[in-house]
Amino acid sequence: MNAEGYDGDEIIITGTKIITTKPRYKDDFNPDEIYLDRLDGRNSIFVFVRQPGVEVRIQGDELHYDSRKRSRKKYSNDDRLDFEFNLQAKIPRHLMAEISTINGGEVVVEGMKNGVEAFNVNGSVFV
Repeated sequence: MNAEGYDGDEIIITGTKIITTKPRYKDDFNPDEIYLDRLDGRNSIFVFVRQPGVEVRIQGDELHYDSRKRSRKKYSNDDRLDFEFNLQAKIPRHLMAEISTINGGEVVVEGMKNGVEAFNVNGSVFV
């Protein structure tokens, strides 16, 4: 996740999706079932990955994942499918930004004026 403060008024998010699987499992997955989505909290915007079997909900200004509904038959073997999103965000530099990621990658934030909270569960953070 690369985030850059700029002098505009809109939050612009772009990126690429990379999905890999073993050839014998190719027909088990539809790449369109894994995509970026957005939900609004009280004072926040959440951009996250939607995937089959995972319920996402917002409580106040917190994002919660619930994977208990995941189909064990189709998605129980984690080595069958890997996916990642490489994201770039342009954020009005006058906003306060809280940016985080989980399970790999880096969080890089530059050019913000009013503060940044950056978190990464299994990777690096550069501000």
